[in-house]
Amino acid sequence: MGGNICLVGLLSGAGGRVDMLPLLAKTLHVHGVVSGSVEMLERMVCMIEHLGIRPVIDQEFEMRDFAAAFEYLSAGRHVGKIVVRV
Repeated sequence: MGGNICLVGLLSGAGGRVDMLPLLAKTLHVHGVVSGSVEMLERMVCMIEHLGIRPVIDQEFEMRDFAAAFEYLSAGRHVGKIVVRV
């Protein structure tokens, strides 16, 4: 409830449709994110590496345990990323 969705890109193209009822029912905020150029991405990656920024990993799963990873994600009790090793 009251969460944020940051939408990066449109796989369905600009004419894709979104069912608004679930967004309204959960009072969600949707933010469109425009990705930058390759140069901007490279600069961002360099800065992340320079600052030593690392993602917070809550739990790691092997690919064979994908169902368990998805159940864990669906429960919504994680803090940080859930990693599935391929």
